[in-house]
Amino acid sequence: MKICLFWHRRDLRIHDNAGLAAALASGLPVVPLFIYDQDILDHLPNKADARLTYIFDEVERLAAATEAAGGTFLARYGKPVEVLEKLVQEFEVAAVHTNEDYEPYATQRDAEVGTMLQKHGVKFLLYKDQVVFAKSEILTKAGTVPKVFGAYHKAYLAKLTDEMLLPYGSAEAFTKAHFQQLEPAQAGPRPTLASLGFERLEQYVPTADLPAEAVVRTYDSTRNIPALQNGSTRISVQALWHPQCAAGDAPGQGPELEAALRNHVA
Repeated sequence: MKICLFWHRRDLRIHDNAGLAAALASGLPVVPLFIYDQDILDHLPNKADARLTYIFDEVERLAAATEAAGGTFLARYGKPVEVLEKLVQEFEVAAVHTNEDYEPYATQRDAEVGTMLQKHGVKFLLYKDQVVFAKSEILTKAGTVPKVFGAYHKAYLAKLTDEMLLPYGSAEAFTKAHFQQLEPAQAGPRPTLASLGFERLEQYVPTADLPAEAVVRTYDSTRNIPALQNGSTRISVQALWHPQCAAGDAPGQGPELEAALRNHVA
């Protein structure tokens, strides 16, 4: 049976996930996937790494949620292009869905993955997810990229619409009917921190909840004073791995608070 893979990367969430929503709506059964990237992990100097501990816990949370919904979650360790090539050889993969990533390493990796998948006749579909506007979507009246923040901020707010802040329907479609359940032998074991060669190092991370209203309303005057207990949102980790945790939940919070959130996100 043909399936599609949804490749989790900088989007370790079910809610408001553009690529996951598209995969679940594709008509093909979905198998979610996370790859522990060897090209990144091999360069981490400390084998007790709080960042990897956090990512590992989030991946395991996603795996548990997928299994509870009736699906199978794959996790692999290796070089992404090699892992994906092996998967398309093991399974009848029609497409790989994932969200765009814009860092230099990521764009090079995705170009290599796209070339490999094309060779195997597999579609590689990328979606804008972690940002509201990407690439050349915000330009000056002269058609150039803004060089100062003020010009960017003004163009951003002028182009922003309410519809852009509505969540994608990934959570609602996260049901058994949209997944492919693999046999345990097919799925294989997920890596552990030990098998990756790392140890747990836990640090406190706030939840991905919307910041308190009081924090948002005074954010412009308190965000640069780290000594204040409620001076900032303290969701920098969540903003990296759950980038929709603030902007995507803004609608419905009241017009004044929504406006404040939009200004801070911009």
